[in-house]
Amino acid sequence: MNPVELARGRFQGRTVGIVGLGREGMALGRFMLSVGATVVGTDDRPLASLSREVEELQASGARLLAGGAREAVLDTD
Repeated sequence: MNPVELARGRFQGRTVGIVGLGREGMALGRFMLSVGATVVGTDDRPLASLSREVEELQASGARLLAGGAREAVLDTD
């Protein structure tokens, strides 16, 4: 079984919280969506100041919050 299949088995249908939507956070968000997870992400910076990838991630179904709304990730798996 390859790593993507392992991740799919572990995260599909679960909600994943990501704190920090920089390069690594965005990449993790894309990967988690690709294996069937629901993504809730937050960053201290306003979403408008982040890369345009934010819009793409939101269009793919991620729930992204700005202003350090870290409490939103507390309800994740």
